[in-house]
Amino acid sequence: MSGWVDEVDTNTTRRHHSKPPPHISIKTFEACLIVRWRQVLTVKSLTMNTESKVKSRIVG
Repeated sequence: MSGWVDEVDTNTTRRHHSKPPPHISIKTFEACLIVRWRQVLTVKSLTMNTESKVKSRIVG
């Protein structure tokens, strides 16, 4: 999901696809985003947890 704009064909892509491409429904697109965010958030919370565990080990 790097972005829909084709590097080579910027002008025509902009004209045709100001929105996501028609074959991707908006619901699917939103679902993908939500999944992405959940992954990011879980990774962040995991790193936070391990950091706090390490800190408590060092302090304790």
